[in-house]
Amino acid sequence: EDFVTDSSASATALATGYLILNGWVGVHPDGTPTKTVLEYAEEKGMWTGLVVTCGVTHATPASMATHVKSRGSEEDIALQLSQCDIEVILGGGWEKFLTVRATKIDGGSPVVPPIFISGRDLLERSLLTADKVGADGKPYGVRKDKRNLAAEMEDRGYRFIRSAPEL
Repeated sequence: EDFVTDSSASATALATGYLILNGWVGVHPDGTPTKTVLEYAEEKGMWTGLVVTCGVTHATPASMATHVKSRGSEEDIALQLSQCDIEVILGGGWEKFLTVRATKIDGGSPVVPPIFISGRDLLERSLLTADKVGADGKPYGVRKDKRNLAAEMEDRGYRFIRSAPEL
């Protein structure tokens, strides 16, 4: 349809070998999911990882493991990532895995919240403004469905860590 491809379509082509519509992530034009190289590796019992310097729910990394019709469906992408069998997930965007919080903060400087495995903190420090961190030091999320996908992942054996020394 488009003369120039976008990152969701190009990453899906790399991950699956299929050309898809711009803006779609891991889905054929007929709406069926495309199996990714990461999913093939998981089927063979290999350990897999998704390591990025952006949010893990952005279109490019999402194309390696998820299947949605809109690259903007980051909450759906987070849900699919939380349910897949990837052994290591390194990257930002964890607010998509956390519920919206009503807890008010005491003010003061930002607090670095707990986050999933990374050599650097996964939530971008620029995003850790006082209005995004509660008095208990935990980050606010953006999930409207009230699910705490980070806690669900911990229940499945993932470790939630905040800094390189915790690796």
